[in-house]
Formats: sequence, structure tokens, C-alpha cells
Amino acid sequence: METAKRSGRTAFTQMIRFLRKHRAPKPVILVEKTDRLYRNLKDWVTVDDMAVDIHLVKDGVILSDASRSSEKFIHGIKVLMAKNYVDNLSEEVRKGMHQKAREGYWPSSAPFGYLNERRDGRSYIIPDPERALLVRNLFELYDGGEHSIKSLETYAHEAGLRGRRGGKLHGAIIHSFLRNPIYAGELWWGGRLYKGKDPKLISRELYDRVQARLDGHPYTRASEHTFACSGLVTCGLCGGAYTAEIKKGKYVYYRCAKNCVRGVKYVPERRMSEMIGEHVRKLCFPADVREEVIDALKSSRRQVAEEHRDLLKWLFSNFTFADGALSATWRKPFSFLADHPEDPNENGADPDEQNRRRMKWSGRPDSNRGPPGPKPGALPDCATPRTPALYSSRAKLASPKRISRAGPRADTLRSMARILLIDDDASLLDMLSMACEDAGHDVLTAPDGAIGLKLATTEPVALIVSDVNMPQLDGFSLCRKLREGGSELPIILLTSRDSEIDEALGLELGADDYVAKPFSTRVLLARITALLRRHEVRATTTATSVRSVGELTLDADRLEARFRGERFETTVTEFRLLEALTSRPGVVFSRDRLLELARGDDSIVAARIIDTYVRRLRRKIEAIDADFGAIDTVIGAGYRWLA
Repeated sequence: METAKRSGRTAFTQMIRFLRKHRAPKPVILVEKTDRLYRNLKDWVTVDDMAVDIHLVKDGVILSDASRSSEKFIHGIKVLMAKNYVDNLSEEVRKGMHQKAREGYWPSSAPFGYLNERRDGRSYIIPDPERALLVRNLFELYDGGEHSIKSLETYAHEAGLRGRRGGKLHGAIIHSFLRNPIYAGELWWGGRLYKGKDPKLISRELYDRVQARLDGHPYTRASEHTFACSGLVTCGLCGGAYTAEIKKGKYVYYRCAKNCVRGVKYVPERRMSEMIGEHVRKLCFPADVREEVIDALKSSRRQVAEEHRDLLKWLFSNFTFADGALSATWRKPFSFLADHPEDPNENGADPDEQNRRRMKWSGRPDSNRGPPGPKPGALPDCATPRTPALYSSRAKLASPKRISRAGPRADTLRSMARILLIDDDASLLDMLSMACEDAGHDVLTAPDGAIGLKLATTEPVALIVSDVNMPQLDGFSLCRKLREGGSELPIILLTSRDSEIDEALGLELGADDYVAKPFSTRVLLARITALLRRHEVRATTTATSVRSVGELTLDADRLEARFRGERFETTVTEFRLLEALTSRPGVVFSRDRLLELARGDDSIVAARIIDTYVRRLRRKIEAIDADFGAIDTVIGAGYRWLA
């Protein structure tokens, strides 16, 4: 649709071109009324100069060269009134948009990374589950200082980020994204900056750092080379900075950035270093100051050594050797490793079996003559099972008569499960590995998402615990790739991002749980146990696998959903939501009840996430049948499936 307010409309231009080519017989323009022909003065003048007859059907008027002046005058008044109408309409729309911006809400179509949603008769923007994460990644990658706008363009293309019409995102478009403050909770409208109330995708601090780098601040600009004297010397003649250049691929020279020709044009780096060294060598501490500095350094060093010695003394004072045996009494922060809710001796494996299993993975023979360890190369070096030397003799240190507080367990699901831990923080990875091993699980580790994805698809694992912020492949992308590949492995995401948007994104991408740092290891182990139990129950269910409700068919074994015989893709949560709604057609389910049925009774996400799942299900089924309306919204109550 093109507005008649502006000249140059495509259809109008084609009409004028046709009339100019066909002068005989005299052309006639048949139109309903004046404002349907033009609403701007330029088009009026164009038609008037062509000397054509205009038949205004609704007004019952014919304008031609023979028309009276009063008729032409009235026609001109109507043209001005039509122009005034659209001008006034535009003014009122602008007023409404400015008012909405002053209230803190984006007043127009959603920016890239957001979607428009109508609530209570007004349009608001919400994060786009498919693009919001990738937009934030653009900010984080550019803030890292290792990417340019050009490399971000390549990243966006490889990550599958496309424009609204499916086109490639070019550098200028990505640059406009990085400049838009709407992602940090502020919005520019009408030349003014307003405090926004729409959901944020990034923090204000991240946005400010990106703007500083875009503005070209030296400490934020990405650099391919590091020069010894960069930023140290300025020109004494013009005040410009001395910058470095590489000549012939290996020689470094410094020159005035303003190409000041009054001084020496090029200075070799060796000569520049010598001149700086001459001035540095003149620095000397006075005798009294020098002694104070030396005493302060010695005192600081003694203090560090004493603290280190006291720490070792405190640690080793917890071990007691008597009667040929060593006993240990652990204090915080080590007590949580020994005082865990699930002791290895409580899961059905005796100490000898635990020791044999750990010896197997460490590659050392044990006294029980267990099977040899895995062959070299069976797993990547950075993904070997975690078995610190301390735990090779753990069974000897722990008391075999320790009484279980939880009582004996009949199910062996929570023991001997192989868990894949993915995190780029080596210390946290080691701590989680030891805790999981103490709980009786086998552990595989990976230092980044790319290696973790390879292990998840090639090694038999029962559950994945992954960090979100990682090099190579972040946790959200890892989760998305696994779900797209059909994997149903339970996934727990660990992250320092504790905002509602991050939690919703992670869960919508297919994660089963979301744990914000800092967290309790005991709670994490309990969540791992609950997910393993729930996953096993779902995997061993004996219920009928295929069920049809009207035109909808659900295959629980294959997690396939079909409508009118045509298959449509669903996530695991979306499939369970369909199962819940269709289990009792016509019955209203509350959001809390649907969340419990779709995600489990220990889910901690907000019940409103069900609205997002329902909206996505409707969109997928409406692609098959535009008149689909079986999922009915009951205002104030929840949802139901109409039979």
C-alpha cells in the first residue's frame, strides 16, 4: 500500500505514463472522488497540466477545459481539504507515538530481536525467542575487542541470523543494531532519549562499552599488532600522537599521526626505545624513600608467606593418624564434599567397586585387578573423566560404616549415571566433578560448548550440566543444536545471568532447568537426581504411544505431532503441553497446572511462560490450517482444548 499523501506512487506514475502515450482520443480519468485521485499538490498540478477530463462519480462532476472556473475552484478546495486531512491524521498519529514513548514503551513496529504483542488493546514489544539471544551475542562479541563489524557480519550469517525478509544482515545493519539503545532499556524517539519499560536484552554497562568502542576510544579499539611505545609519545610540534607502522613486513617505525613535516618523519622503534630508556634511567629513589619501599615489600612478602603457612597448618591439622590409619575431620569449605546428601557407599556400590571404577578411569591398576582404563585417544584430552589423585584413595579415608541419613534406595537410577559437565571455568568444573563423583555418578568434562556438543552426540551420557557463557559455542546455542538434532537428554544450564529474559530464553530453547550462580552444590545434586528420575519415568512409561484427538495425532514414543496428517515440529515441552490439553477436551487447565504437567512439579519458572508455548503452538498449527482455533483461551482461568 502506498499513501496518496506523497507524490511518486507507482500506480499513479504508470497511469500518467499511459495517458501521455495515448493522446487520441482524448483520455478520461474515472475516479470515485477527489481524495481517491490525489492528496498532494504535486500530483494535482501534474494531472491539471495534461488537459484530461476527470469524471468524479460520487460528486457527479466532470472537470475539463470547458468547466466553469467555480467548479475548478471547488475542486482545488477539495484537494486542499484532502491534503489537510492526511496531514492532520499524521499529526495525531505522531502525537500518540510521542505519548507512548514518554510512557517508556516502543511506539512503532518491533526492532530486530523483538516481536509485537497486543495486550489490552495496545501493542507492546517482547523478546523474539529466535533472535534475541543472537542479538545479545553481537554486543558481547563486539565488546570482547576481537571482532569487527565485518567479522560480526560473518558470524551472523553462520549463526543463521537473517533479516525479516530472509536477507543477509550487512555491516551497516549490524552497526545500527549496536547503536540502538532500545536493547539496553532506553529509546530514542523524536530526537529525545526516554527511559524504557520494555524488556532489556543487554545491560547498560555492556551497551556503554560497545558505544565507546564504536566511537573509537583507543582502549577499546581492536588491534592486530601490539607495539612497545604505542600511546606513550606525542609530537612536540603539533601535539599529535605518534603512531607505529610496519615497513617491509618486519621493521617498526613511529611517525606523527598528523604527518607533521616540520620534524623527523620516521623514528625506528629501536631508537625510540633507547630515547625512552635514557629518561627512565634517570629515575632514582632517594635513600630514605628507597629504604621505606624495601621494608614495605619485605613486610608484604612475609605477610603472604605467613598466611600461606597458617592455611596449610590449618588444613593439615584436620588429619589424624593413629593405629596405622588416617582419619579426617573436614571444615568449611571442604565439608560440603564429605557431608553431601548422597554418599558413594549408599548407592548400591561397595567401597571396592567405587575404587575399581575410579582406578579404571585413571589408568592405574588396583589391588582388585579391575579391567584396564580406556585406550588413549578414546576421548579428547580435554574431555577425560575427572578422577583427581585424592579420590583414588577416597574409599580408604571415608568410614565404611557411615550411616545414611536418607536411608537405602531401591532405584539405581540416581547412581552410576554418566553426567557431562561443560564449563570454561576449570576450578568450578573440578569442584562439580568431585561433587558428582561423590554422589556416585560417572563424569565427563568439556572446557567449551563445541567439545561438549561432540561428546553429547558421540558418548552415552544421561544428563548434561552446561554453563551459558563459554567460548566456541555458548550454552544456549548448545541447547538449541541438541534439540534440533532430536536429542531428549535432560539439560541444566548454569549461569550468572539471573534475569527473567535469560531464564525464559534458556527454557524455551529446550533446557530442563536453569540454575543461577552462585548456587548450592547440594541443591544442584538434588535437581540432577530429580531430572534423572523424571526422565527415566518418561522413558519407561507403558502408556499408549499414539493418540488421536479430532484432527490432531500425538505419537509419544517418537514425540511426533500431526495435524490433518501433516507433521509439525514441536519441542519436548510443547508436545507435553499438547498431551495435557488433549487429555481432557473441554476442561479448563490453569497455567500453573499446565506448567506442572509439561515441565514437572519441581519447575521454578513463572507460569506465564505457558503463554509463550501456546502462542508458538498456535502459529505452527495455523501454518497448516489458518482457521485453527482448538486451543481456547479462557480469560482469567487458563486454556482448554475444544473438542
